[in-house]
Amino acid sequence: MNPHSTPHASRVVLFVIDGLREAPTPSIDRLSAEGAVAWQAQSVTPSVSLPCHASLFLAVPPERHGILTNAWVPPQPPVPGLIEVVRAAGRGGSAAFYTWEPLRDLWRPGALDFAYFHDLHDPLEGAHGGGDVEIGTVAAQVIVEQRPALAFVYLGDADEVAHRCGWMSEPYLRAVERADHSGPQGK
Repeated sequence: MNPHSTPHASRVVLFVIDGLREAPTPSIDRLSAEGAVAWQAQSVTPSVSLPCHASLFLAVPPERHGILTNAWVPPQPPVPGLIEVVRAAGRGGSAAFYTWEPLRDLWRPGALDFAYFHDLHDPLEGAHGGGDVEIGTVAAQVIVEQRPALAFVYLGDADEVAHRCGWMSEPYLRAVERADHSGPQGK
């Protein structure tokens, strides 16, 4: 491959680990080393989950899309989102896997070929915590079976635990470790 050319991926998995800070993440590090990353990408300020995700999916700042809190407000005029752009380009199917219900508004109804939402929180209860492990398991299975052109995988336990117990607390680090192990290890 020409080192000056940019490879075009036929399939993209967009992982978002909400609230992730510096912590040991060997699986994420491996995926970063083997895949494509956008280290220059920046969040919007202030860093509030839904405005950040809306800016990511709609490719416009909060001043344009109008989502300034974690409450959805339809952009006026409407803005085509990432899912709709992939569909319009004929690149193949799309899928989303998430544990936070407000993310459902990032795409228009019917735009996704597969969606999996399951709010399994409380992330501090049970042996496996919240929903990240289940989301990762379902996403890995569907991505292998259906091979969507774009898959969005949202893991939110670390953010929720950080708000409740503090960033870099022991429960937070365990939630980050679960998120790191929720993906396709060794595949």
